[in-house]
Amino acid sequence: MPVKWNPDKDLPDLSGKVCVVTGTSAGGIGREIVKHLALGGAKVYATARSEAKSKATIHEILKEHPSIKEEQLVPLLVDFEAPGSVQDAVEELKKKESKVDVMINNAGGLHAKLEFNEAGWEKHMASNYMGHFIFVNGLMPLLRSAVSSGSDVRVISVGSNAVAEILGKSYKVDFAGREVYQGEHPQKSLLERGLAALVFAGDGVRYGISKLAVMMFAAELQKRFDEQNIPILSVSINPGTANSHGSAPALLKPALRPMFKWMTVTPEKASWSALFFGTAKEARDPKYKGKYHEPLAVVTAAHPYLEDIKMREALWEATTDEINTYLRSKGRPQLGPW
Repeated sequence: MPVKWNPDKDLPDLSGKVCVVTGTSAGGIGREIVKHLALGGAKVYATARSEAKSKATIHEILKEHPSIKEEQLVPLLVDFEAPGSVQDAVEELKKKESKVDVMINNAGGLHAKLEFNEAGWEKHMASNYMGHFIFVNGLMPLLRSAVSSGSDVRVISVGSNAVAEILGKSYKVDFAGREVYQGEHPQKSLLERGLAALVFAGDGVRYGISKLAVMMFAAELQKRFDEQNIPILSVSINPGTANSHGSAPALLKPALRPMFKWMTVTPEKASWSALFFGTAKEARDPKYKGKYHEPLAVVTAAHPYLEDIKMREALWEATTDEINTYLRSKGRPQLGPW
């Protein structure tokens, strides 16, 4: 059963908390998450690829909600497709803050064709998964610092129902090899590919694979926190089928999107899942730890890999090797300890 929770009346006092929300362009889910966290009293770092987009989002929120103080909203420029940009953003944040209480990893990309970033990684994997892997790893000292201060620390990763709806539970990916980072993946049947070409504008399979990696990461991160007795909550969520860029409807051909509009929710409503798991006391129920959730807080077995510890570990190790190899080639610091 979905949880009944509404940030307008149930959001706790967040005064003194430092939050980081990725992917906060105007009109999207991230923007609504930032708004509510600030209304709760938190200081919020809002990431965007461009200074103009970040400032536009912050200006909108401040104009709509005069009770929010300007110093509560801080832009943080980062391109999650570019490892160097992610590391630079981490260093900037470390200079400004001594802790991070809540991370909501919402940024994501959607591409119509096979494209690669500067590291040679397929762009869905680069922006949706690997960039956030680097980001969370880089901010671990600030997350640990928040734990030491007695804070209730949380890391929320945005997954997608594309894993179940497009990939399906029987779909298999070799996350232990390099091929998945280079955009190679098992082909679906000719019939399925033909139907996909008629229905989808975006590359739904590669998008789904990247989101499956995100969800596996969240589960494995929780396991590693537990093994170290670090009381940080890690979960993954489907925020809901929001009618915004980068969400499931954007995968469809433009002519088909109006037909599915009845299935969508507003970005405002889609922000509730992240806000619940990022702030609510009820989210500390052990049944939620490391799991993937459909709205609102419905534990869902979207794919067998989420419970496959060996596959999760293989993904983690392969990701670490892939990232460190690239960072080393550029003379940049490698990933730190978790």
